[in-house]
Amino acid sequence: MQISDAPKRSYALLAWIVILLLCGIQASLVVIRTLGDSTTISSEDDPVNGLVVNINEELTGKVIMGLGDFMPDTRPVFLSQSEPLKEGIWRERFAYVILVGEIEGAEAALALIVEEKLLDETDDVDGDVESLIETIRLLQSDRVEEHNDLPSLNAERREELKKRAGWMGRLALLHPDTVDQAGRREMIDALLVIPLVIGIVGLILGGLGLAGFFGLIVFIVRAFKGRVRHGFRINGSRGGLYAETFACWCLLFIGSSLVLEFAVDMEGLPDSVETGIGLAIFFLSLLALAWPVFRGVSWKQVRQDIGWTTNRGVLREVLGGGLAGYAMLLPILGVAVVLVSLLLMLQQMFFPDAPLPSHPVQGMAASGDPLIIVEMYILACIAAPLVEETIFRGILYRHLREASGKWSLVVSVLLSALGSSLIFAALHPQGLVAIPTLVALGSGFCFIREWRGSLLPSMFAHGFHNFLAITMITVLFGSG
Repeated sequence: MQISDAPKRSYALLAWIVILLLCGIQASLVVIRTLGDSTTISSEDDPVNGLVVNINEELTGKVIMGLGDFMPDTRPVFLSQSEPLKEGIWRERFAYVILVGEIEGAEAALALIVEEKLLDETDDVDGDVESLIETIRLLQSDRVEEHNDLPSLNAERREELKKRAGWMGRLALLHPDTVDQAGRREMIDALLVIPLVIGIVGLILGGLGLAGFFGLIVFIVRAFKGRVRHGFRINGSRGGLYAETFACWCLLFIGSSLVLEFAVDMEGLPDSVETGIGLAIFFLSLLALAWPVFRGVSWKQVRQDIGWTTNRGVLREVLGGGLAGYAMLLPILGVAVVLVSLLLMLQQMFFPDAPLPSHPVQGMAASGDPLIIVEMYILACIAAPLVEETIFRGILYRHLREASGKWSLVVSVLLSALGSSLIFAALHPQGLVAIPTLVALGSGFCFIREWRGSLLPSMFAHGFHNFLAITMITVLFGSG
């Protein structure tokens, strides 16, 4: 029997116990992985694009070289912005020496090696690292003596530098005065796409952000005058059922992800296979939508409740709601980015050894594997908007709005958006510092859902944002 109303009994309290327990476990694992990153790097470590230089240090070098080749006078400015590396752990100091040698010259780099010392008593490293540091000292010494073919570096040391330091090692070998100018030009030319893409994305975000700022002011004024169409509706009392549905999704998705992680550690699956399985798990987690149907609510009513509707038409919802909503979200996101920057400054002051926030897609982009990159775009631009908007803005937000429905509309919307977005942020792998940005994004998508009713606009906004972000990451981490 199918009905369009709530089941006689709801298990919302039990559902929230499950939700908080699973989300707490997942968030704790993210924090443990973040804080557990050791500054000790052994010869067995194998990061994606270089063994001792972290992917963030490599990104710094690529941006400096890419933008610097386009605007040479800016290189010293960019180098000064990367000075925090000088006070960081040994591998950050190692990367900084290479950048100083590139921009300020070999004498300045050699002075850093001799005077500052790349290793101190707090660094716990193996003998291979000491050999690598000696290699970079010999390289800069040869350059000071104008031996640009680097005679002090035998084939073994050259290979060690390329193998252990990845792109940064190749940059050091292809220094400004290298005899292999053709090889250097080829390496630098591969980075020219960086200023091009940064410029295009910057123009898109700048134009949308400016339009969104004025649009947001107009929208707020019209909303207070009651002239904004309110698309979100609560029909019936099925909120507790959707708490159960969200708990089912947590069980499916978080449980499957933990099993996959364990399997990868045990079997050592190829990255493309691991990504493909993760993508399948993400899509299959939508099987949680069968729960309200199993509990007696018609599929038609479920789709209406969670926003799987087209309302005034696909094109109108996507452009009139999604693009406009994303533009108005950008000023809010800008405030969150400033807050994250302040948090990063505080983290560097009080926890200098703590790693910067990162996302697994950075490693995926740096892999250079076309299959992995295609899977990454599918995951970020199709799977994430479909699944996350359905689960967080469709199911969870629907439950919270009904649970807070007795309060004023403004309070109910704000608290529901904040609650669902905090859980949304906590389940992402970037770590605690990135939470303000993720909460801002999640809240913005909730406001779009509240405004339009349908999930189509927030799905488009989510996918469009991820497309820009993934394209930037692919160019920055994959170029060169």
